[in-house]
Amino acid sequence: MKEVVESAANNGWWIIPGILGRLMFHSKEVQEGRRRFFGRELPFEVLIAIGMGMIGYGIGAYWQFSGPVTAGIISTIAYLGPRFIDTAGARALEWVASKKGGA
Repeated sequence: MKEVVESAANNGWWIIPGILGRLMFHSKEVQEGRRRFFGRELPFEVLIAIGMGMIGYGIGAYWQFSGPVTAGIISTIAYLGPRFIDTAGARALEWVASKKGGA
């Protein structure tokens, strides 16, 4: 039983900074009047938080960052969300393609 508890603590902690990051984004949207706090978007924000938490945890594990640094990365990625990551990735690919095509 002790191994199960330790495994859950070690492998599930990334959900918390992910949820906090999306909560910061969701709260900003509520303050700007674009959403209601307990609106229909809230369950989707939780799913996005879990996905962004997994991505941030993977980045932190790959670069072997400490726990607090990884938590900061997770919160930042969760706050920015998938739309930002998609846009930034597309722009990076366009930049790489323009460098290859122009050289």
